Amino acid sequence: GGLNATYQSFDNSARCPPNTPQRGVLCFGDAASDIAQVFIAPTYAFQPSDWLNLGISALVVGQSLEIRGLGLFAGQSQDPDKLTNNDHDYSYGYGLKVGAQMRLPTKPAYT
Repeated sequence: GGLNATYQSFDNSARCPPNTPQRGVLCFGDAASDIAQVFIAPTYAFQPSDWLNLGISALVVGQSLEIRGLGLFAGQSQDPDKLTNNDHDYSYGYGLKVGAQMRLPTKPAYT
C-alpha cells in the first residue's frame, strides 16, 4: 500500500518570504510525498482443542519514504540538508506475532 500527494509549483511571490524561490504552496517549488509500505505475514493457525485456537505469524516489513519541497522548514531541522529532496529512504523490519483465543466456560442461568 502507499500514499502519494503532489502539489504543483505556481507563482507565489505575494505570500512567500524573501530568499526563497517563491514558487508553490510551500515556497520551494513542487511539494510532494511518496510513502509505500509492504507487510508480509505468513500465518499458521490451529485448534488443539474445541475451546482453544492458536496462531503464529512471521512478519517481514518494508517501507520507503520520499519528501520533496519542504525547504521552507529547513531552518527548524538539526540537519537541514537531509530534510527534503533526497530521493527515497528505505527501512526494513521483521517480527513475530503469536496469538491465542479461548472460549471461557459460562455459568448456567438461574431462574
